[in-house]
Amino acid sequence: MRVKDGSLLNAVRADFKSIDEVKTLIRSGKINVGSMIHPVKPYHLPLRINKCLKCLRHDHTTKSCSQPRLCPRCAAEHSLEHGCPNHEKCINCGSGDHISGHSACPIVQEKCRALVEQAKRKRAELLVLAERQHHYNYQERDYPALINHNLSHSSSHISHQPVGSSQRSYAQATLNQREQAPKQNIEHVLSSFLDKMERRLDEFSSRLSSQLCDIEKKINVYSDRQLEMENIINELILPSIQELSRIVSQSSKNRNKLLPLLYELSDHQKRIGIETLQECCWTWNFHDLSNFWQQHYRQPEVPTTCLSMLHYNIRNFYSNQVDLIEMVNIHSPTIISLNELGTVVPKKLIKQLLFSYNVYIKEGTNAHGGVVLAVNNRLKCQLIEINEPNIVAVRIIIEGQQIVVASIYSPPTEQLPLTTLTTLLNVSKNIVITGDLNAKHPDWGCPQVNTKGRILANWLNNHNLNVLNAGTKTSLRSNTTIDLVISSEIPETSDSQSLPYTGSDHLPIFTKFFRLNVLIDKFLVPRTYWKLYSSLLIVLHGQFQAEQEIALSNSTNTFNWFLMFEQFLAALKLRVTEWKEVKQKRPSISPSLRILLRHKHYLQNRYRHSKYEEDRLRLRSWNLLVKQEFRALRQRSWEHFISKVASPSPSTFWSTVKKLNKKKSIDFSALTDGNTVHRSPEDIVKCLNLHFTERHSQPLLNMLDILDKDADELWKLYSLADKEDIKLVSSQSDLQFSEQEIKNTIRSLKNKNSSGFDQVSNKMIKLLPAHYHVLLTHAYNELFRAAHWGKEWKMARTICLNKSDNPAPTTSQLRPISMLPTFNCGNRKPYQQRYATATKLRERLAPTA
Repeated sequence: MRVKDGSLLNAVRADFKSIDEVKTLIRSGKINVGSMIHPVKPYHLPLRINKCLKCLRHDHTTKSCSQPRLCPRCAAEHSLEHGCPNHEKCINCGSGDHISGHSACPIVQEKCRALVEQAKRKRAELLVLAERQHHYNYQERDYPALINHNLSHSSSHISHQPVGSSQRSYAQATLNQREQAPKQNIEHVLSSFLDKMERRLDEFSSRLSSQLCDIEKKINVYSDRQLEMENIINELILPSIQELSRIVSQSSKNRNKLLPLLYELSDHQKRIGIETLQECCWTWNFHDLSNFWQQHYRQPEVPTTCLSMLHYNIRNFYSNQVDLIEMVNIHSPTIISLNELGTVVPKKLIKQLLFSYNVYIKEGTNAHGGVVLAVNNRLKCQLIEINEPNIVAVRIIIEGQQIVVASIYSPPTEQLPLTTLTTLLNVSKNIVITGDLNAKHPDWGCPQVNTKGRILANWLNNHNLNVLNAGTKTSLRSNTTIDLVISSEIPETSDSQSLPYTGSDHLPIFTKFFRLNVLIDKFLVPRTYWKLYSSLLIVLHGQFQAEQEIALSNSTNTFNWFLMFEQFLAALKLRVTEWKEVKQKRPSISPSLRILLRHKHYLQNRYRHSKYEEDRLRLRSWNLLVKQEFRALRQRSWEHFISKVASPSPSTFWSTVKKLNKKKSIDFSALTDGNTVHRSPEDIVKCLNLHFTERHSQPLLNMLDILDKDADELWKLYSLADKEDIKLVSSQSDLQFSEQEIKNTIRSLKNKNSSGFDQVSNKMIKLLPAHYHVLLTHAYNELFRAAHWGKEWKMARTICLNKSDNPAPTTSQLRPISMLPTFNCGNRKPYQQRYATATKLRERLAPTA
């Protein structure tokens, strides 16, 4: 018998309904299953050895263990969410060839032997004890002696005496001894019995007294607990019940307010709104509720896939392109490397075949040369300029680190391009090199060695690079490995295998890099219900107004109210946002065109496999139809673009023309500072901090300038003044902002979704209901009156965009964008507008003075 993977099965356990069937099969020693006879032997349950499921030891149980939970495979303490990539190790014996608790462990075997010896010893003790407890009393009346009447009369008299003597058993002798024993003294027996009774009565009385004392103590304890419970009921439970009744009534009122606002929303949005309102009516405050929402409704993590690469010495592109397409459809590699195209293949044809990849091609030096490197278009990549045939390289960014990927073909009569490879190593230490190098060496499993193999082996050792597919046969003409996958990754974090496609004389190699995770196939798209967001804020306006009335007594509390309001808005936005997982982003074409394209791909694959004339004609006619539809789509798009360019509106014209010259910013993973290249995030942040500190340093004052001199003296006076005096002067100021000024400030904000550290965007502020403008006006005036400016509003989130094509730009090639807290802008802009108005008025009045 065999299992699913084809390996042999040594034994199978079988259970039966009756013990008679089991006994019959054991006696026969065989069983007939599926017209095949198999040997049968009894099954004995194995000895069970206790093992702690936390620390994996055998000397205690899991409940009594206080140690942290260890990995059952490697006996180390780490997370078990993604499995264990480590080697097996036993924590009891320290061996590395089995897991803890395995039957091959010497500690487990020793405990098994101890359990077997203990079972044997207990069984022997039970047998001896049972033998000792047997007492035989011979009763002659119930069990008379047996007389043999078959003996002849002549011998009966002679044999009667020995038979009678043999009938005296050990039990009869014991009974005679008991009957002949002297009678005990009855007085002695009675006195000893009375002494025992007295002792038992004394013990009973003392035990009863102690129990009565314990009962009295327990009664006192229970009475104290009863008093405590009464106090808890009166002080906590009854007020809580009253508070809950108030909350329920408030919830019903808020629900009645919300239902008219949700009239135009879908049933799904109504359900989210009612659930959100119920959560707002809990006994939590706004701070705790915001923390709960931010923890449970944040952006989920999309599962990533490991980086994969397919290398194929295709030998002849036109002959083996069907095999290539089949491998791509089955394995979905992230990167594709092709060698020996066999002839000049147009790049357009390869891009049509690999339409979801960015294709880079380089010509060869002979008729069989040429290399192709295709990178999935979801990966950010950039071509590295190399003026050399048979080699192409790109720079990709994965998880913030820069990786160089190169495809090389080295003909047997040419030398290896080690100088170019060394240059690529200078670009990034993280490198992946693949190709047919025609280099043979025992280090990667070749039975023979050549000159190119010796040179390549020395170069790999000098630069600490590894061959990931060592020992994998790649050539069908000989038992050699000449198609290599070279990387700075170690072989333990990768997996390379050859694929069974024999169209070429080289086997394709498929490699996975488990440490490099990429996000290609799936995307998370947020969908925020903004109308529901505004409706919930309308319902909760009364509670925020009550919170503000409590906070207006102190400027610090007013600023804390702003912080609480910021946090709640950010959390509410997360609460009314749903994340949809989509497989891939579709192009901006109509669904009908997508259906036509999908059917064309179906006909194309069908013809590649069948080669029927009927399928070819259908594919040709369908291809013409698709081309006509796309030609019409391009014409409509061009007409729409021209209509926007010819629009009389200047904003429409410039927004359309700007798209023609707009260049996408290239992500950078390093920063160049003179002759030093900073690659780690810590070094990059330190370099940027130093650069912007020097760039925005404090300006030097010219004391000969009257304005600078007056400003310096005024600042010194403010620095020496008492803070309470400053607050007192500010409180007597007539600087007050109206609701209309705050409303105009909010209206002037750009409708952007980006946010700083406060996680509040301009769009979230612009969607605030009109009732909140009054609350913001009172809060801003209180902050101006107290001259209070919290440190949270003095921090800005800065994003640096790369203005160059270099993935390692200098600090001068970065464009910094600072995002201040949104409520800080609302606090600063009214004051700036008032100051600008006063300045203009002073300029107008100056000539008349």
